[in-house]
Amino acid sequence: IGRRVVEILSSKLLFATQPDLLTENLIVIVNGYLFTVKGDRPVIIPFNPSLPKYVNDCDNILQSFDTSVRGLLSLLERHWPYSYKSQVVRQGFASAAEKITRFARRLTIVVHRTDDVSIYFQDPKYETPHMIPYKLDEVVEAINFKNESLPLVKWKLPDKEDVIKNMDGFVQENLLSQSNRNTLLRELDDLYDCWYDTLKSFAREGETQVSYKKLKIDFFCRFLALKNSRLVQEDAHKSRNSSTLVSAWTKLLTELFSRPLVNERVWLRNNVPGIRRLWHDPDQGYYVVGGLASPKRKILRQPSIRQWHALQGTLDTELLTALVDVDWVRTNQLAGNPCVATLVSRWQECQDHSVS
Repeated sequence: IGRRVVEILSSKLLFATQPDLLTENLIVIVNGYLFTVKGDRPVIIPFNPSLPKYVNDCDNILQSFDTSVRGLLSLLERHWPYSYKSQVVRQGFASAAEKITRFARRLTIVVHRTDDVSIYFQDPKYETPHMIPYKLDEVVEAINFKNESLPLVKWKLPDKEDVIKNMDGFVQENLLSQSNRNTLLRELDDLYDCWYDTLKSFAREGETQVSYKKLKIDFFCRFLALKNSRLVQEDAHKSRNSSTLVSAWTKLLTELFSRPLVNERVWLRNNVPGIRRLWHDPDQGYYVVGGLASPKRKILRQPSIRQWHALQGTLDTELLTALVDVDWVRTNQLAGNPCVATLVSRWQECQDHSVS
């Protein structure tokens, strides 16, 4: 049985999608086992820090990665990346050795060797999964940056002729759509007049610095009043500006001032899969998701519900993405687990069968 398992696990069919990934330069600790490759064959060893025999077997492999079982656990304790303590994962009624064994089964660690050795750790508290939008940290930083107040002179626009040339360039670079450009060109004179009227108004009131949010409110109120003043029929007055115009103007200023001024709700709707409705509570400072679209039956790329952190080195997202390849997700049923978890599970089934 054991030799047959090795033949199955090392077959070209199973490794066809990841022949360059599962090598001697990679160790994956998952489901209480250490997995690596040696001589183009899989090696699976129980990972149990409470049993000296298995610790010694694991150390023999880990030493070529400049670490050990004790070293990994010490590194994990020093750089524990979560708000909850590691003891939460170990809690329950059991002996100290049983708690360590239980904790080891919950660990998912990737050790990868290139020029240096990197060590990645997956959140073991998987009963409370997280879905974090890609580059969310950058967005939070951009939001804070956007809300900064700047001296009025920093909000001065370039000459109109230069802005028109810039718009043509932004269209070519796909930073601005052709329809947005046409909308702005039609209204550019009025937009300029209202923008500078707004800056002058703040200057008269003694404001030396102002945020874009504050500028935007005053500016678009002036613009709407100007457009309504030209309408003959009073009942034709509009209560708000065109959302297309507001969006196009904000995109243009984002590029002209090299500052992220676009509404963050737009970013969240575009980047978080499935969001249908979104509200912002400015008093509490958070966003409320009103509804999510139903998941697609056909999996194209299922987002991981698990968090990864680098305990050593820089997080290699390409490596982790390959380890959580969608084909393996279908087999393993839980998005986020590395593909090795499937191999270990099948190996365990064969071992149980051989014992029975």
